[in-house]
Formats: sequence, C-alpha cells, structure tokens
Amino acid sequence: MTLEVLTTQYRIPLLIFMILSPWIAYYLCVIIPGKVEEPYILSGNLFISALATFILSVYLTFSLNRSGFRTIGQEADLFLMLSVPYHLILSVHLSKKRMSLSEIPAFRMIQGGIILSISLFILLSLFSKIRIYIFSYLSFNNLLIIVGILMFFAYIGWLEIFENDQKKL
Repeated sequence: MTLEVLTTQYRIPLLIFMILSPWIAYYLCVIIPGKVEEPYILSGNLFISALATFILSVYLTFSLNRSGFRTIGQEADLFLMLSVPYHLILSVHLSKKRMSLSEIPAFRMIQGGIILSISLFILLSLFSKIRIYIFSYLSFNNLLIIVGILMFFAYIGWLEIFENDQKKL
C-alpha cells in the first residue's frame, strides 16, 4: 500500500485517527496512571506525530520541487495536511501536561527527527529557488556548513520553545 492509496481510500479514518489519537493517549494515561506505563504510551503517540511530520515534510519538499504551492493546493488534501501540525502540537502539549518531556524515553530522538525534517525542508525549498547559484559557486564543504548552521539554529529555536522542560534534565 502506497501513501497515495492510504490518503485517498482511507482519508476519513486517517483524519479521525489523527484528530483523536492524542486524546486517546492522554486519557489512557489518566485511566492507567503510573510512571512505568505513561512514558511508553506518550512515546508511541509522539512517534506517530514525528512520523507524520516527516512524511509531510518529504511530501511538501517533493511537491515544491516538482510544481509549487499552487499545485499542492489543487492536489493535496488540506485537512490531512493540517491534521499533522495539529497532532504534533496537541501531542506535545498533552504530554507536557502529564509529565516532563525529559521523562519520555523517545522524546530526544523524536525531537531530533522533527528538527532534522523541518530544517531540511526549509533548506531544500530554499535550494530549489536558488539552485544554480548555490551549486555553481559553493563547494560541498560549504554546503555542509550551511546545513549545520541551519540545524544549529533550528535546535536553538526548539530549546527556546521547551526551555523550562530542558532545565529539568
């Protein structure tokens, strides 16, 4: 099954899943409280958010390089695309209400994956507009330095968002 089949044939169940799964994970943590079970339930929910964010960033990068925003608006299912940031923001917010994000085992890995996918999306969308100049005048080492600087600033921004939680580490 491809992503296209998943998003066209199973659109409504996928939307319902993306809207309700943060709440289901939250209420499972309320019903089954405990420091042993809760981190793993919240890790699973955050993993779904990170996977959806990564798939969305790959899709947007591919579509922008292929045709542009106008075609994305005509072809894509905007409700599914908007459900991904909703799921991510709500999952992080509800997880933060239940426990410190540093107590969730998979949060650091998921944090790195989200930073990587978002910063690479920004970088590739910039390079698609100025690719002739970038690849004509920059060496590969300079390109890697630019990617590293962008990821550093993305990490600093992420730390600013979760500053209170990071101090508890």
